[in-house]
Amino acid sequence: DAALDSYAQALTLYRAVGDRLGEANVLQAMGDVQAFRDDRDAALDSYAQALTLYRAVGAKVGEANTHLSLGDIYKETGNIENAQYKLKNALDLYSSIGDRYSQARALYRLGDCAFETQNYDLAISLYEQAMTLWQAIQLDDLVNSILIPRLKRALAEQQTASEDTP
Repeated sequence: DAALDSYAQALTLYRAVGDRLGEANVLQAMGDVQAFRDDRDAALDSYAQALTLYRAVGAKVGEANTHLSLGDIYKETGNIENAQYKLKNALDLYSSIGDRYSQARALYRLGDCAFETQNYDLAISLYEQAMTLWQAIQLDDLVNSILIPRLKRALAEQQTASEDTP
């Protein structure tokens, strides 16, 4: 509550001085807090406002991060199609600015969506692409803690699915 109150005060100030990027950053942060509190409707509204402002000022990183957050919310609520759409938007923006770290974040989340829809081949491919990106920038700790467990789970499910198919 205190964080949201502080953000609301900051939002008022940014609007008063006409700082649209500051306003967008605050709205995204508010969305993050609201999502953490499972107030998804409020988070979706905050993210939508932030997205509009990020686009207006041409802030690709902010726009991509907001798409990523929206993808997470949609995935959590079982709306895989919207999650994939938002995550692909994030991936495209991260790719356009050369942000390999965040490209990998979008890729593995897309892999999670593929896993949820039992498209294990696609999930494995997406996890492997994310691994390649993180390994290239020497983030082996993230590969080991985040991607390897996902890849192993997808490989196991792929094997089980192939054994069940006559």
